[in-house]
Amino acid sequence: MGGRTSKTSKAKAAGADGTPKTAPTPTVWVDDTVITGIEPALSGEYLLVTLEGNTAGGQRLRQRIPLTAEQYAGMGLSVGPVPAEEATRLTEAGQLCRAIRKGMELLGYGDLSVRRMVWKLTVRGADRETAAGAAAYLKEKGFLREESAAERRAEQGARKLWGPRRIRQDLMGQGYEEAAVQAAMEALSDPENPEATDYIANCATLIRKKYGQVPADRQERQRMIAGLTRLGYTYEQIREAARMVSEGDEP
Repeated sequence: MGGRTSKTSKAKAAGADGTPKTAPTPTVWVDDTVITGIEPALSGEYLLVTLEGNTAGGQRLRQRIPLTAEQYAGMGLSVGPVPAEEATRLTEAGQLCRAIRKGMELLGYGDLSVRRMVWKLTVRGADRETAAGAAAYLKEKGFLREESAAERRAEQGARKLWGPRRIRQDLMGQGYEEAAVQAAMEALSDPENPEATDYIANCATLIRKKYGQVPADRQERQRMIAGLTRLGYTYEQIREAARMVSEGDEP
């Protein structure tokens, strides 16, 4: 059948094949809920709270719920009976903690924007609210730094000899906020920086690498311009780079 794909079918679509996993449904506790243990985990970075009780679905469950030290301190937990509402809140806090831990793991593979982090966490099974909360926590604690991450990504694009439009497009595609993108682009072209990107020189390097010289044939020259435009250079930059190559100027 054609038509729109439902949110449910999208959520169920992914596991090992890369499609999104279904976000877990929070446990709703109803009565006779008890914290039976609290112990440190991962060298004290997190705590594991063991919770036992009855759920709204009529099950008797025992869960080990991870919390950050900050979450634990803010909840005032201790071994013993807890109200059902508090138990449910504890379960939700555990889901946030798991998302934070997964976010830290993802940052170990490289920089991410807040938007990209939220997306990756939802793909891995967190609901959007929890994923957003985890990304906000990581940003607040300084683990997720959009501005410096965007600047590093922009520098990578410049080393690939991309033009400014392509670099900006790449940053936007990675989900960086406009302010971070603008700051990264300005840093690349900062006249006070002796290592600032010279887009015209980079464009000239590309012409020399691919063509040796500016093609004399009009159609070849148009193809060259089209290719450099796709790499993010403006017509003015391409024209000046072509002049440099034709006249033998070195950057």
